[in-house]
Amino acid sequence: MPRKPLGLLLESERLPQQRAKKTVRRTPPHAGATISHRYEITSKRLQAVEYEQHDDTIYFKPKGDSMRAVGYVRLNLRNKKELNIDFLEVYTPFRKKGYGREIYQWIESYAKRRGINKVTVISYEEAVGFWEKMGLKRGVWSKPGYQSMVKALDDSLAQGEKLKSNNQDE
Repeated sequence: MPRKPLGLLLESERLPQQRAKKTVRRTPPHAGATISHRYEITSKRLQAVEYEQHDDTIYFKPKGDSMRAVGYVRLNLRNKKELNIDFLEVYTPFRKKGYGREIYQWIESYAKRRGINKVTVISYEEAVGFWEKMGLKRGVWSKPGYQSMVKALDDSLAQGEKLKSNNQDE
């Protein structure tokens, strides 16, 4: 049974214009795919690119390897300060090699450079451990099989959350 992607935006969480587009898992780009955009921010081993055929998806390929995608991510800017991860998937042959961590670190640096101070994801329950390793905390929303996860990227927000939790403990 194939593993589910790490994040999924539920139908009830979608904006009306997003409801029309059903979220689907992406297959790796074929050998003749044309790269339309290369991102400046990269990880140690990966380069983030967009292909003309998949304009809403950011793929990650090894540096120096022109076609072979390791995984992909689909992002959704909720408002000017909150980035939601719709999907993050690492293809089967590349799992358990640290690529998921590198892709998430790329997402964080991408968000920080754009002035975004909060990352959210609606995760399958089986993937919550991965998101906790990445520093996300369980959110207030949950449904059987799903859990919201949140991380504040701005230090002032994180400090405010620590102060609130300390005051509640007293």
